[in-house]
Amino acid sequence: MPTAAMTAIFAKKYGCDSELTSILIFATFISSCITMFMMIILLS
Repeated sequence: MPTAAMTAIFAKKYGCDSELTSILIFATFISSCITMFMMIILLS
């Protein structure tokens, strides 16, 4: 199971702020997509 999904599951299971966790996971995903796109441009 992917690490990001496990983070959200653990947050919900242990009573943490699962909404904030989901937002942060999504923000990390978007920033990694931007980073990969920029690396492709810079290394081509």
